[in-house]
Amino acid sequence: MVKLAVHFGDIRRAEMYKRNLQTLIDEEYRFGWAGTALGYPWNASDYSIMAQINESLGKLDLAKEQYDKAYALVSFAQDKWRYFEGRHGNIWDLPIAVDPEATQPTLTEWLTNYTPKFSTIEEYKKALVSWMSYVFH
Repeated sequence: MVKLAVHFGDIRRAEMYKRNLQTLIDEEYRFGWAGTALGYPWNASDYSIMAQINESLGKLDLAKEQYDKAYALVSFAQDKWRYFEGRHGNIWDLPIAVDPEATQPTLTEWLTNYTPKFSTIEEYKKALVSWMSYVFH
């Protein structure tokens, strides 16, 4: 709806849709989760959705920050999956490098040591496309 409103030049309505969605997302996480204290109050898909909305509205700095947070959470999930596969002999037989001696990653360690990986929104979108396609299709 935001993209449609922007397409027709109704920025006021697009901003209203964005506020409504952000309120719903904030309400979903009102009790917090492990990432809240680390500055990540939403999950990766929520960050990606809000990044797309902010990109549509021309708020590119905010969109880039939100794409980065989505990427940080996705890369943590991928690292946890590698850990799981390493611990269980790659039972899914995935083409990923696994280390059976690795220690389980924690969200706190991951986000504390995380640094932004890309310099453009397009790079983030390209890196997130396979994950976001899986989540939304």
